[in-house]
Amino acid sequence: MTDGSDPSEPHPPEILLVEDQPVNRVLARGLIEQLGYRVREAENGYAALDSVARRAPDLILMDLQMPGMDGLEATRRLRRSPEGQYIPIIAMTAHTLEADRDQCLGAGMDDHLSKPIDRDHLGDLLARHLSGGGLRTAVSANAQDAAPASPPGLNLARLREVTGNDTRTMTELLRLFRDDAPARARRIEAAAEAGDRERLAREAHALKGVLLGLGAVEAEIAARSLEERARACTADEALRAVAELQGVLAKLDQQIETVLAGFERGST
Repeated sequence: MTDGSDPSEPHPPEILLVEDQPVNRVLARGLIEQLGYRVREAENGYAALDSVARRAPDLILMDLQMPGMDGLEATRRLRRSPEGQYIPIIAMTAHTLEADRDQCLGAGMDDHLSKPIDRDHLGDLLARHLSGGGLRTAVSANAQDAAPASPPGLNLARLREVTGNDTRTMTELLRLFRDDAPARARRIEAAAEAGDRERLAREAHALKGVLLGLGAVEAEIAARSLEERARACTADEALRAVAELQGVLAKLDQQIETVLAGFERGST
């Protein structure tokens, strides 16, 4: 008995998504699948090397800042390996400075994708590096028109766009962030109290990237401000900035609960 598929038909290209943040992985995976590609995932550079050694993908989307082994080092090692020498590698990062792009290219990456990921830009990049192997699928043109007004600080229209207006995926993303947010806040507070400015900046940067993907505008601005000030401000200023961020995150948590309740009622 067969599933009716023709084994002679070529499969869509497979993308290896390397990203340590679960929320960002769900967002990126949804966009890649909307564009008609297959996806497999790795949560850091070590896992990416192992995945490529087992089966080479057609293209790699590589986050830069990851624990253990970052995207730059993973790319350098892949370029020295027979399996990864010629695979197109596209960097994903919230940094947009020219120096950051040069660093990506210097490590052996082929291109650069800014966060939050724009679906059309992602589609263009994948098509360019894969010779158009994907099958674009349309997101409902009425998705944003049908959406209720977003709560302050949370751009639901953005979330609907990147998830293809799929309530189950939006619910998964919001719950992932809600459940992980308290631990993030504790790590940020601990770094500030310890006077560890580098760790504070790293934690703020990681949080900023997740908030960008969710469309949590007000909280993203607060996290970005903390990241920019972390290395230069005094200890008291850092603690005040952390307190401001925690206040914004508390409001965001309430907004997320409201949205999730609406999804459960089927009213959004």
